[in-house]
Amino acid sequence: MDMLIKETDPKLVAFQMDTFWVKHPGADPTAYLNKYPGRWKLMHVKDMKHGTESNFSGGSNVNNDVALGTGVMDWPSILKAAKKAGVEYYFIEDESDAAAEHLPLSLGYLERVSF
Repeated sequence: MDMLIKETDPKLVAFQMDTFWVKHPGADPTAYLNKYPGRWKLMHVKDMKHGTESNFSGGSNVNNDVALGTGVMDWPSILKAAKKAGVEYYFIEDESDAAAEHLPLSLGYLERVSF
């Protein structure tokens, strides 16, 4: 990711962050947003269940997706950094079997969270 960002023209290329897939291998979404301000225009807001194994497999059980605010993500920090970095569009992403139940919880969390 670092090489893609460094080797592309910011006037021509913007990126979309998926918070789950930044966190899954052990990176910090807030740190990436702060490291490359202006390069992120879109964001998948997706929380990860506590206890999910971090690894470089590129795969994770869909039921490791949880309602926003109930998992491991530090949303106040991420959302503050995203705003500062210039993220324009946010997409709630939840591929779990319980996505329909999670969505109202996630929306409620986003209404309450301060950043």
